[in-house]
Amino acid sequence: MDQIDCVRLDSKSQTIVMASREKRLPEVVYWSDRLPDGLDLCVLAQTQRRSLGHGMLDEPAELSILPESGYAFPGQPGLRGHTVSGKHWTGRFFLESALAAESSNTRVTVKAKDKVAGLALVSTFELNAETDMLQVKSSLTNENDEAFCLEWMACPVLPAPDNSSHLIGFHGRYCQEFRMQEVPWVKGGHVRENRLGRTSHEHFPGVMVPTQGATQTQGGVHGFHLGWSGNHRLLAEELPDGRRQMQFGILLEPGELSLKKGDSFETPVLYTTYASGGFNGMSQSFHKFCREEVLNLPIWLTERPVHFNCWESVYFEHELEQLKAIADEAQATGAEMFVLDDGWFLGRSDDTKGLGDWSPDPVKYPDGLHPLVDHVRAIGMRFGLWFEPEMVNKDSDLYRTHPEWVLDIEGYEQVTGRHQYILDLSREQVRTYLFDALYAMLSEYAISYVKWDMNRSPNLAAMANGQAVGHRQTQGLYRLLDQLNATFPEVLFESCSSGGGRIDFATLKRTGRVWLSDSNDAHERAIMQRNASYFFPSEIIGSHVGPRQCHTSHRILPMSFRAGVAMTRHMGFEFDPGEMTAAEKQELGQKIMDYKAIRSCLHSAVYHRIEVNDPGTLAEAFVTEDGARFIAFVIQTRMQKSASAGPVRIPGLKEDAVYAVRLVNRDELSSAANFLSESPLLDDEAIHCHSAMLKSAGLVLPNLCADSMWMLQGDIHK
Repeated sequence: MDQIDCVRLDSKSQTIVMASREKRLPEVVYWSDRLPDGLDLCVLAQTQRRSLGHGMLDEPAELSILPESGYAFPGQPGLRGHTVSGKHWTGRFFLESALAAESSNTRVTVKAKDKVAGLALVSTFELNAETDMLQVKSSLTNENDEAFCLEWMACPVLPAPDNSSHLIGFHGRYCQEFRMQEVPWVKGGHVRENRLGRTSHEHFPGVMVPTQGATQTQGGVHGFHLGWSGNHRLLAEELPDGRRQMQFGILLEPGELSLKKGDSFETPVLYTTYASGGFNGMSQSFHKFCREEVLNLPIWLTERPVHFNCWESVYFEHELEQLKAIADEAQATGAEMFVLDDGWFLGRSDDTKGLGDWSPDPVKYPDGLHPLVDHVRAIGMRFGLWFEPEMVNKDSDLYRTHPEWVLDIEGYEQVTGRHQYILDLSREQVRTYLFDALYAMLSEYAISYVKWDMNRSPNLAAMANGQAVGHRQTQGLYRLLDQLNATFPEVLFESCSSGGGRIDFATLKRTGRVWLSDSNDAHERAIMQRNASYFFPSEIIGSHVGPRQCHTSHRILPMSFRAGVAMTRHMGFEFDPGEMTAAEKQELGQKIMDYKAIRSCLHSAVYHRIEVNDPGTLAEAFVTEDGARFIAFVIQTRMQKSASAGPVRIPGLKEDAVYAVRLVNRDELSSAANFLSESPLLDDEAIHCHSAMLKSAGLVLPNLCADSMWMLQGDIHK
């Protein structure tokens, strides 16, 4: 009988059991619902051992936390690399010490070495007992005299359940971010590789693995999210014997990383959880962890202020008196933050020039930004400013002075994006220049918010010596943002990367808001926001009311729908206020008032997606942790499937409670969708409903036209 060492990690809802045989790297042999205390873990591990079939080697290879080709692992190994002489391309690690849990069964550190190859591995597993979030990462140190060329190293590898028929990933493009994609499990591997230098619209680094029959409210779901903002790789593989593995890590370009003796490489953190309460349970774990452990917000940000961004009002045409007038209009409508977007800095008359020269344009702003900032603050709003620090135009003083600072490979012509080039953030002098430039602006002006944009993917991403710089570029960004956050803790930074190009937990450690998409089309936004909710809480998602005719899709939508969708997340608006009719202005003002009344609930509540029998209906509920209040939104993205709407059931309510429920926007009832509606929700008085009724029978709402929505509010009746 093999020598087996076992250890377990426990949170409120789940247990993870790891087992090591003969001091080899451990494998996760159980990861599901919470197990009783005191179980014999070795018995559990032995009962999970796979039998050998004919034609197989005499000993099955473990699906360990770093699957090793040295044990003839039949799938893709967790580590690939070799010494410069071509040796040690395969290996075997052995534990340096016995497995042991720390901190009340919430942390395990695995230390192992391959003494032949001269490699040391340290892997950590940390389970947050309150949020059910498991964080895993590994580091590799070269102890050999010869350099080790690292090609791939996965975060600690975890199994996927065999009672799952498919996994769900996310793809997208500019203005259509966060599109869900089901991928069936088949023999072999499903690989998603992001080579775009940022988290990217196309390849969000997250995936969900539901067990068969899982719904929004019940069934087992595993969720995975890589906390990394650059190139990455995901592998979901089913082995010939039916076992399944999940690998996540940094995608390294050829020759990008060579570890000299004593050098180490550390993977990003993989955030992952298991929930028995369906997709909602998985999401609630991610949301709670994000709020409590990831976000680091300014003290003043007790409530998310209503933003007004001037971009779609003026674009590059900045004129001080016009901007003051727009600020007055925005404030009168309910805005609390005025954001000056692209076009304010030296020589910036269009997108071909100026990037890198971060000082106010003396032609547009002869007295600097003081007159505008002072005006904005005098009328009671905070001031925010747009930057794109990672970029430079050739037509700029910075490029003329330091052309060698861009990512490039000598002898090749760079492919530009939006007429701009990317600065090499792996260089300390580049980061110093950018820090000093932003320090000058943030020190001189009362700036509460920075919109940090990044409008292109890298091409020829190499240092001066021609070596690929991908992961160092991302690390350089982190260093710069960390330095700015430490120096200006009162400033809220937003990640805006052509919209949804850089949204992940590593970014959110350094920014408190993300710009989900450059599209303000509420129809598209409603779908994106719902899908982003699988991983991210509502308050970090910037969502703005756009112009009557959307500038990116040209779709024309009513103010009620545009403002309604925006208020479900962190609300703002960006269009020329002069385009509004008196009725639209009143309607927007009312929606902003409604948002201000409910934002403290929305931005701290437990989130539930509601299942309805209509593919064109998106329904969601926000329930306070004590169950005292709920806010529900029902959004119709296309014509109803049936002639009449079906019931909407509200999950997550307090047991045996009576709620006073009202349809907040009942005045938006459409005669085009309803010849007759006798719903008591259309009365001015609230109706009183028992929580059991709301959860089980639900409420039948009046019919909705395409691109319209209902907002329900329920408060426990005293």
